[in-house]
Amino acid sequence: MISLKNKNILLIMPKFFDYEIDIKNSLIEKGAKVYLIYGNVKELSFVNRFICKYTKYLSELLVYNYFFRKINYIRSLDYVFVIKGNIALNESILEYILKKFPNVIMYMYLWDNVINSPNTLNIVKYFKQISTFDREDSIQYKWHFLPLFYSRNNIQQTIYDLKKYDFAFVGTIHSDRAYILNKLKKISSTNHYSIFYYLFAGSFLSCCFQVFTGKQKHLWNYVSLNDINYISLTRNDIYDIYENTKVIIDYSLPNQKGLSFRTIECLGMETKMMTNNNDIKNYDFYNPNNIFIYNKNDFCLPNKFLEQPYEPIDKVVVEKYSLSNWIEQIFAK
Repeated sequence: MISLKNKNILLIMPKFFDYEIDIKNSLIEKGAKVYLIYGNVKELSFVNRFICKYTKYLSELLVYNYFFRKINYIRSLDYVFVIKGNIALNESILEYILKKFPNVIMYMYLWDNVINSPNTLNIVKYFKQISTFDREDSIQYKWHFLPLFYSRNNIQQTIYDLKKYDFAFVGTIHSDRAYILNKLKKISSTNHYSIFYYLFAGSFLSCCFQVFTGKQKHLWNYVSLNDINYISLTRNDIYDIYENTKVIIDYSLPNQKGLSFRTIECLGMETKMMTNNNDIKNYDFYNPNNIFIYNKNDFCLPNKFLEQPYEPIDKVVVEKYSLSNWIEQIFAK
């Protein structure tokens, strides 16, 4: 790994469940001085969301001025580390960074695939190395394949049979998650499973908008108003749920091959899980006793899988997916 001691790093990434704070702190622990700029500009205020959604010219001006003001205060840079750069970054912003810091080296990590982030291909030329959580994208574009990480330390696991919930399902409304929740509730009721679920949406209006535009046209067939929450859980809340649940249910987008944060966090917290992502079979920590792969169209809650406690994975394998090792892989060369 490149030594980061006394290096100035600009970290540009979304504000996302405090993962940005964990990454910043990990870089600082390795000796770097870190400047953090949130990349999801449109999410920082209601006004920003409105401008970015309805006025293209003002949106571009807003984003450029936002980055210009932030970057203008920085006097020296060795590295730029961009995570999911497609959100707001464009060529003019990257050109400005290179003009001000001509010797800077730039890295980018993608925790979304190219299908969902088409703008990525417009800016890849500016980066020394691009890493991605998506195996297929890494092969197609010859990028560095690097799965996501877990950041929770000092795990205090509850004895398996004493855990409060049999199954838990936590996530933001998208694609077929409402359908999965509906199935979960029905099967749990029939079999007397204890469950926890938390389906999140930005607002009631956003739900209605998704129904109106057809993105969630069957939403109210699967869930009621009482099933949807408009305040996001904190990451500590989510960790508490994981620690007190036998099996976590993951549902990834149909075209997503990369493993979700939820999946890697379950590995770090030694928690069993169910997922619809079949590519998990190709990972070195895959163990059918710990991970059940389900088909959305034939969703079930496997009783035999539930009965068996988690089988510990080799610590060397688990450590590969830690945040510290993830940083080392990003700056490996």
